[in-house]
Amino acid sequence: MEEIFYNHINEILSNGPELDYEWQNNNSEITLKKISPNGFDIILSFDKNFIYLNTNTGFHYYPNVVVDFTQTLIEVMGLVRDLLSKNMGIKEYCSNGKPYKWELESLGNNIWMNEGTTRLLFWNYFGKKSQKIYFNETLPIRDLSYNNV
Repeated sequence: MEEIFYNHINEILSNGPELDYEWQNNNSEITLKKISPNGFDIILSFDKNFIYLNTNTGFHYYPNVVVDFTQTLIEVMGLVRDLLSKNMGIKEYCSNGKPYKWELESLGNNIWMNEGTTRLLFWNYFGKKSQKIYFNETLPIRDLSYNNV
């Protein structure tokens, strides 16, 4: 799996635009670094059952248990592609300035849609609420228009 993970991601990175990234843990983890203050880092790693997608904002995504490692990696890298553009963003909710919930949103037909939520179990319900939106601008936006067929 280590070889598949490293080779597949390295091939994608070598065929694309120049990205700022760093391999760690004997090439079993990669961090794709943000290029702007409003962006977020994307961290990919794996074990025998999961491919983990984390961000430095608190949002994370773990797909279902991996049955076909290569196919799951291909799907996760599709998500990573969109996370590197303004097609997807992370809305962070704070209470008294401390983050407690993150929503992954995607843009389709000029409408932002919730794709997933991560949250803390315990947080200050009565604190002053605020929000921040993170998005990357590393890659150009793709047309994700939804066809009503």
